[in-house]
Amino acid sequence: MTSVLRSLAQPLTKTFVITQSSSEGELGPYVFSESDINNWYSRNTSTVKKVGSLYTIQTSEFVDTLDDLTHTYGNVNGRKSLVDLGKEVVIGNNAESRLVVLRRVRLFADSATGVSDFGPAAGYIVVEVNASDLPTNNGRWIVRVARV
Repeated sequence: MTSVLRSLAQPLTKTFVITQSSSEGELGPYVFSESDINNWYSRNTSTVKKVGSLYTIQTSEFVDTLDDLTHTYGNVNGRKSLVDLGKEVVIGNNAESRLVVLRRVRLFADSATGVSDFGPAAGYIVVEVNASDLPTNNGRWIVRVARV
Protein backbone atom coordinates (compact mmCIF):
# COMPACT_ATOMS: atom_id res chain seq x y z
CA MET A 1 0.00 0.00 0.00
CA THR A 2 1.37 3.38 -0.94
CA SER A 3 1.02 6.43 1.15
CA VAL A 4 -0.17 9.70 -0.26
CA LEU A 5 0.94 13.05 1.07
CA ARG A 6 -1.81 15.57 1.48
CA SER A 7 -1.59 19.25 2.04
CA LEU A 8 -4.25 21.65 3.14
CA ALA A 9 -5.85 23.54 0.31
CA GLN A 10 -6.96 27.10 0.78
CA PRO A 11 -10.76 27.07 0.60
CA LEU A 12 -12.59 29.40 -1.72
CA THR A 13 -13.95 32.46 -0.03
CA LYS A 14 -17.64 33.26 -0.29
CA THR A 15 -16.89 36.78 -1.48
CA PHE A 16 -16.27 38.37 -4.86
CA VAL A 17 -15.04 41.91 -5.27
CA ILE A 18 -16.02 44.00 -8.28
CA THR A 19 -12.83 44.85 -10.14
CA GLN A 20 -14.23 47.70 -12.28
CA SER A 21 -15.87 50.96 -11.31
CA SER A 22 -18.03 53.32 -13.34
CA SER A 23 -16.27 56.26 -11.69
CA GLU A 24 -13.11 55.07 -13.47
CA GLY A 25 -14.80 54.65 -16.86
CA GLU A 26 -15.40 50.90 -16.58
CA LEU A 27 -18.62 49.01 -16.00
CA GLY A 28 -19.10 46.38 -13.32
CA PRO A 29 -20.54 42.93 -13.99
CA TYR A 30 -23.88 42.52 -15.72
CA VAL A 31 -26.57 40.87 -13.61
CA PHE A 32 -28.73 38.13 -15.11
CA SER A 33 -31.90 37.12 -13.27
CA GLU A 34 -33.17 33.56 -13.01
CA SER A 35 -35.98 34.52 -15.41
CA ASP A 36 -33.44 35.91 -17.92
CA ILE A 37 -31.79 32.47 -18.05
CA ASN A 38 -35.11 30.58 -18.17
CA ASN A 39 -36.47 32.83 -20.94
CA TRP A 40 -33.25 32.42 -22.94
CA TYR A 41 -33.51 28.65 -22.65
CA SER A 42 -37.20 28.70 -23.67
CA ARG A 43 -36.40 30.74 -26.79
CA ASN A 44 -33.56 28.41 -27.79
CA THR A 45 -34.72 24.87 -27.00
CA SER A 46 -33.89 23.77 -30.55
CA THR A 47 -30.16 24.52 -30.06
CA VAL A 48 -29.74 24.30 -26.25
CA LYS A 49 -29.94 21.15 -24.15
CA LYS A 50 -30.30 21.46 -20.38
CA VAL A 51 -29.31 19.00 -17.67
CA GLY A 52 -29.70 20.54 -14.21
CA SER A 53 -27.72 23.79 -14.36
CA LEU A 54 -25.57 22.73 -17.34
CA TYR A 55 -26.61 24.17 -20.69
CA THR A 56 -25.06 22.69 -23.83
CA ILE A 57 -25.35 24.61 -27.08
CA GLN A 58 -24.68 23.07 -30.49
CA THR A 59 -21.10 23.99 -31.33
CA SER A 60 -21.90 25.69 -34.65
CA GLU A 61 -24.55 27.87 -32.95
CA PHE A 62 -22.67 28.68 -29.74
CA VAL A 63 -21.80 32.37 -30.18
CA ASP A 64 -25.12 33.43 -31.71
CA THR A 65 -27.20 31.46 -29.21
CA LEU A 66 -25.25 32.69 -26.19
CA ASP A 67 -25.45 36.27 -27.45
CA ASP A 68 -29.25 35.91 -27.22
CA LEU A 69 -28.92 35.69 -23.40
CA THR A 70 -29.93 39.20 -22.38
CA HIS A 71 -30.18 40.81 -18.96
CA THR A 72 -33.11 42.60 -17.35
CA TYR A 73 -30.88 44.58 -15.02
CA GLY A 74 -27.79 46.61 -15.85
CA ASN A 75 -24.37 46.57 -14.26
CA VAL A 76 -23.46 46.44 -10.60
CA ASN A 77 -21.03 49.32 -10.21
CA GLY A 78 -18.62 50.43 -7.55
CA ARG A 79 -15.80 48.46 -6.02
CA LYS A 80 -17.96 46.59 -3.55
CA SER A 81 -18.32 42.99 -2.42
CA LEU A 82 -20.78 40.38 -3.64
CA VAL A 83 -21.53 37.26 -1.60
CA ASP A 84 -21.33 33.97 -3.51
CA LEU A 85 -24.56 32.02 -2.91
CA GLY A 86 -23.04 28.80 -4.27
CA LYS A 87 -25.32 28.19 -7.26
CA GLU A 88 -23.69 28.06 -10.66
CA VAL A 89 -24.92 27.99 -14.25
CA VAL A 90 -22.48 26.41 -16.70
CA ILE A 91 -22.82 27.00 -20.44
CA GLY A 92 -20.78 25.06 -22.97
CA ASN A 93 -20.92 23.28 -26.30
CA ASN A 94 -20.34 19.78 -27.66
CA ALA A 95 -16.55 20.24 -27.58
CA GLU A 96 -16.11 22.01 -24.22
CA SER A 97 -18.66 21.90 -21.42
CA ARG A 98 -17.37 24.87 -19.39
CA LEU A 99 -17.09 27.90 -21.69
CA VAL A 100 -19.09 30.43 -19.65
CA VAL A 101 -19.87 30.16 -15.94
CA LEU A 102 -22.37 32.34 -14.09
CA ARG A 103 -22.54 32.40 -10.26
CA ARG A 104 -25.49 33.46 -8.17
CA VAL A 105 -24.51 36.29 -5.84
CA ARG A 106 -26.20 38.41 -3.22
CA LEU A 107 -25.96 42.05 -4.17
CA PHE A 108 -24.96 44.73 -1.68
CA ALA A 109 -27.68 46.69 0.10
CA ASP A 110 -28.29 50.03 1.77
CA SER A 111 -26.99 49.92 5.35
CA ALA A 112 -30.07 51.61 6.82
CA THR A 113 -32.84 49.79 4.97
CA GLY A 114 -31.22 46.50 3.97
CA VAL A 115 -32.68 46.97 0.48
CA SER A 116 -30.42 46.38 -2.50
CA ASP A 117 -29.25 49.57 -4.19
CA PHE A 118 -29.49 47.71 -7.47
CA GLY A 119 -33.03 46.30 -7.51
CA PRO A 120 -33.01 42.54 -7.01
CA ALA A 121 -31.43 41.05 -3.90
CA ALA A 122 -29.59 38.38 -5.93
CA GLY A 123 -28.65 37.56 -9.50
CA TYR A 124 -26.11 35.80 -11.70
CA ILE A 125 -22.81 37.33 -12.84
CA VAL A 126 -20.10 36.06 -15.20
CA VAL A 127 -17.19 34.58 -13.23
CA GLU A 128 -15.46 32.46 -15.86
CA VAL A 129 -15.07 32.71 -19.65
CA ASN A 130 -13.09 30.14 -21.61
CA ALA A 131 -14.10 31.08 -25.18
CA SER A 132 -12.04 33.56 -27.17
CA ASP A 133 -14.67 34.13 -29.86
CA LEU A 134 -17.39 35.72 -27.73
CA PRO A 135 -18.21 39.31 -28.63
CA THR A 136 -16.78 41.76 -26.12
CA ASN A 137 -18.33 44.90 -27.62
CA ASN A 138 -21.38 44.64 -25.37
CA GLY A 139 -19.29 43.65 -22.36
CA ARG A 140 -21.61 40.92 -21.06
CA TRP A 141 -18.97 38.21 -21.47
CA ILE A 142 -16.13 39.93 -19.62
CA VAL A 143 -15.21 38.72 -16.14
CA ARG A 144 -15.42 41.78 -13.89
CA VAL A 145 -15.01 40.19 -10.44
CA ALA A 146 -12.32 38.41 -8.45
CA ARG A 147 -12.38 36.26 -5.32
CA VAL A 148 -11.05 37.87 -2.18
